[in-house]
Formats: sequence, C-alpha cells, structure tokens
Amino acid sequence: MIFVYGEVGNVEKARLYFDDTPERNIISWNLMIAAYAHKGYPREAHGIFHNMVLHGSRIDEMTFSSVLVACSHIGLVREARNYFVTLILDFELTPLVEHYCCLVDALGRAGKLQTAEDLIDSMPFSPSDVALASLVSASRIYNDPIREARAAMALLDVDSNDSSAYLSLSRVFASDGS
Repeated sequence: MIFVYGEVGNVEKARLYFDDTPERNIISWNLMIAAYAHKGYPREAHGIFHNMVLHGSRIDEMTFSSVLVACSHIGLVREARNYFVTLILDFELTPLVEHYCCLVDALGRAGKLQTAEDLIDSMPFSPSDVALASLVSASRIYNDPIREARAAMALLDVDSNDSSAYLSLSRVFASDGS
C-alpha cells in the first residue's frame, strides 16, 4: 500500500501505512523515501533516511538513489556529494549509474557545470543518456551554449534518436547565427 499511495502522489496515506507497519524492512523504508523524494518532499525523504539509519535498518543502492534524487531536487549539492561518499565509505556499496546521474543532476541544477561535466568524464562506465541530458538541460538554463552543444553531441553518440539533443543543437546554432 505504501507503494500504491506513493505512486499516485498521496504521500500522506503512504506515510500512515508506513507508520502503522509494525516491523519495517528495507522495502518499506525505501518505498517511503522514494515516495517523498519523487513526489516533491525532499526534506521528508531525508528525515526518513536518517530514521532508517538510526533504526539500524540495512541500507542499499536503492536507498541512496532516492536520497540523491531528494538532494538534487532542492539543490543540496554538498549533501549529495556527502551521501555519495557515504555510500562508498560507510556502507561499502558500489555506486551505480543512477547515483552518478543524480549527482550530475544536482551539480547541474546548482550551476556547477564544469564539475558535472568532469564527473561525467570520470565515471567508471560510459556516460548514460540521463547524465548527458541533465548536462544539456543545465547548460541551456545557465546559458552555456558551447557546453550544451558538446553535451548534446555526446548524447547523440549514446542515443542517436534523442530528439532533445537535436533541439538543443538547433537552438544553439540558431542563436549563434550559424
């Protein structure tokens, strides 16, 4: 029920079911964190995460994905970086592509475009379309057409059918007069 109410955006009902769960497990914790993170309640997602840690519940990669999404949505770049490091050092988990994408998104939303691009370039795997699309979007928002074009070209290398990359390139070249 936590999942169902969370998916339809009724986080209050999801929280009621969560609070009434006698023995919470990693699934119920993760569902509640994800519901808050994805439905616009990032501070509540962080609160649930901290309660999860205090209760000694097992933490996994999904937990960190939701927490990083929450950080990104409210511009908590330092916290996102700290969670990313905590994932590795304290919980001995290997970051997944989703974790990198969330961090790229947080950096991009905060206008730290060079750092976001450097992170994409240093990922231990090929950049995902999600990370590159985040950089394209952030570059457009922060009026960096050269980086936007570079990221859009890289995005087309990953997914040649991505229409947003073509639109970005079209916008950049049209505004440049080329």
